[in-house]
Amino acid sequence: MNTASFLLTRLLGSCCYEDISEQVIRLLRQVHTKMFKWVQDLSYDLMVAPTKTERSKLLRDMAAACRSTFDVGPSILHKLLCSAEDVVALLSCAILIHANSSVDYRCKSNP
Repeated sequence: MNTASFLLTRLLGSCCYEDISEQVIRLLRQVHTKMFKWVQDLSYDLMVAPTKTERSKLLRDMAAACRSTFDVGPSILHKLLCSAEDVVALLSCAILIHANSSVDYRCKSNP
């Protein structure tokens, strides 16, 4: 999904045809909706077993992949943020990335 998201956002940035852009935007919304569902499931699993550092890293990576579906130009971003759920997905993923990035730093700073 991360590769698909990357390719779609790049296509969107270089496409000059409105009908193709609209199809790509619809597909990106489907991708981030599905990925955010996975992020929510993983987040719940992490709450149940909070000592799993691998799971925390996976959650961070999934949240980053979901967040990347919003990596488009300002003229297109409003088309991806057209519902409250879209905004929740973007902000939740940003928070989860930040919250779970410290796992690596703690491991490296405490030998």
